[in-house]
Amino acid sequence: MPGLEIVTIGLPEVRVEGELVRFRRRHSTALLAFLALTSRPHSRDELTALLGGDLPDASARKVLRNALADLNAHGIG
Repeated sequence: MPGLEIVTIGLPEVRVEGELVRFRRRHSTALLAFLALTSRPHSRDELTALLGGDLPDASARKVLRNALADLNAHGIG
């Protein structure tokens, strides 16, 4: 995405067109950084396991769903 900057050293920081983006959830920043750094497609199951850790499946899916909604709300995705 043009105009997207992700800083992963120190405190994570995301900028879109130079404007700092504040996500509602830390999982959103983690998901974006992971996808950008790996630069390959991932299955929902893989992302759910990554973000949900040892949460029950339904809770882990909710974490992923909320992170994706957060990214979409900022025009990322």
